[in-house]
Amino acid sequence: MKQSTPTTYPANDQVITEIKILISGPVSAGKTTAVSRVCDSEIVKTEAAYTGRCLDDDKDTTTVAMDYGLCSRFPGHRIHLYGTPGQQRFDFMWDILGKGMDGIIILINNDQPAPHETLKQFLATFSSLPTVIGVTKMDRDPEPSIGDYRKMLKKLDASHIPVFNIDSRSRRDVTLLIDNLLPSVDEQRQ
Repeated sequence: MKQSTPTTYPANDQVITEIKILISGPVSAGKTTAVSRVCDSEIVKTEAAYTGRCLDDDKDTTTVAMDYGLCSRFPGHRIHLYGTPGQQRFDFMWDILGKGMDGIIILINNDQPAPHETLKQFLATFSSLPTVIGVTKMDRDPEPSIGDYRKMLKKLDASHIPVFNIDSRSRRDVTLLIDNLLPSVDEQRQ
């Protein structure tokens, strides 16, 4: 298990634990948007023109390496958020970015074909990390339901993983995911 790397900030003698969280998922699940919603300042993006077939008609760019932002709104934690590219051809970045991470948020676009299968792939890739799942775009396609996802997780012996219906454009929803991930991260680091 990892040991925490607390940092003391002299101005207020508050001990802050540095946490690295990866946000991953398929194209158009809302990863870049989620990172930008909770970070303290503008995020680093590696966007390029999207040349493939896209599930979202309005998606002009895609992440090709990573997104990065810093978030200090969680008491006792300074969180480094990294977003992965969603396209399968950039999956080598998933392994690179996954090294040294403390936890993962997997975003699944419910409006895509076979979202259960996509989730299984991401769970297999990041199986060693504390995980929280956010299902996006349920307003476009309500099936599978959150209950269906929970049944699938139970069959995979992963019923301990929380799953939520979220809007990646909502700071409150992204904060909910991080709030639910932090206790598992803190427990693993002890």
